[in-house]
Amino acid sequence: MRPIASRWVLRLLRMLVALLASVFVWLIIISQQDPMIVRTIANVPVPCPNLQDTDLQCASVNATLTVRARSPQSHWANLQPPYVQYLEVQLRPADEEHELTSGVPRFLCDAASLESSLQVLSVRASSAPAGAACTVDIALQSSPEVLAEALALQEQSSLLPVTLVRVGDLPDGYVLEGTTLNTTHTVITGPQEDLTRLDSAVAYLPFYSTAFTTNAGSFELPLSVQAVDSNGNALTALTADPGILLATVRYSSLPNTRRVRVVLEPPATVPSGYSLAEVRPDPEFLLLRGPRDVLDSVPDPLPLHPAEPIKPVTRTTTVVASVDVPEGATTTTTEVAFVIEVDHVILDNTQKARAACQMEHPDLVYEFTPLFMHLRGPFEAFEQLYAMEAAGEFAWLALFDCPAEQGTWELVPVRFVFADPAVESSSLITLVSHDPAQAEVVASLQSALVPSS
Repeated sequence: MRPIASRWVLRLLRMLVALLASVFVWLIIISQQDPMIVRTIANVPVPCPNLQDTDLQCASVNATLTVRARSPQSHWANLQPPYVQYLEVQLRPADEEHELTSGVPRFLCDAASLESSLQVLSVRASSAPAGAACTVDIALQSSPEVLAEALALQEQSSLLPVTLVRVGDLPDGYVLEGTTLNTTHTVITGPQEDLTRLDSAVAYLPFYSTAFTTNAGSFELPLSVQAVDSNGNALTALTADPGILLATVRYSSLPNTRRVRVVLEPPATVPSGYSLAEVRPDPEFLLLRGPRDVLDSVPDPLPLHPAEPIKPVTRTTTVVASVDVPEGATTTTTEVAFVIEVDHVILDNTQKARAACQMEHPDLVYEFTPLFMHLRGPFEAFEQLYAMEAAGEFAWLALFDCPAEQGTWELVPVRFVFADPAVESSSLITLVSHDPAQAEVVASLQSALVPSS
């Protein structure tokens, strides 16, 4: 007879498994019914860092940030532009690797969301390419007492009107009513040699689609003031006071027009073991024209249906859906492309491996990107491999037929190697057939040949 305590343990284990399964099913349903939407928020102002050194203080920050944030579609609908109001920028001193040779301190930047539903994916300086580390150059100055004496000897000031420069075009279907600044002039201060090159003080006002909504009629954006020369180049040695202005943009929609968002219907689904990361429509909005009663009947967002149901298994899948609007309404857009991003396979047996060439060509060097093998096999087989790996008898190593020419290549491994030649990988595990392990390799010439002994 089985003891009573053992029966209770089995019951508790069954209840725990049932709970975990229900949570997993709930997460899949949520991700499909309310897809994640990623937006790019430009011209996020950077605050001056709080310096601990009492002899120095921040003089100016001549940079803005570009932040990519993700949130469910339903949460975006509850947020009001400008979205910069939901972000908080923080700076921290950079290490020696990021220091400027000119001696101007450089700070690393982070952006945090003030809304629990808004997730920050990436942040970079607006002037830097995508993927670059987010760094900001901070002009420091001495404490006010020391600064006053230095300015009397080295610096002068100039009062200038602020010129508002529009960047980008107004979205279709809108008319610009006007723009105003809360402050029309600024004081530019700096060395005399830089002031002689000063031409104007400008504030760049970006126009982007997500800032405009049909009902708002206006929005506000914080803008950085920059001192520029006659060619439009920023004079970073000069500072503006005030350095941040608030711009108000007023607009109205054209008669008998309406802009609506689009959404994929039915929502994209992914197989078990995958995660739907993002569904990105291009374009995100449609401009409709027609009688007001017809336009008011169009739902927002407008569901668009692809020709066939989509179940993406690759990391990026693009599907095209035809635009179908009610009779009486027209739009110039006939098709919308939906870019579906899928995360890596989520399996316990996803392993990071080392990549190597079966045969290297002596005049070339090979650099591999990180390689992940997506594997499938019985639990007992992986337990055996983990034990062998811990004992030094097994290694995750993929061999490739490396190219003999320079370039960047996408390669599939030829075979997997184990430290113990007697072990055969096929008898224990197999690659997941629909997502084989791949690696990108860059083949380049040797910088210098090693002389033979």
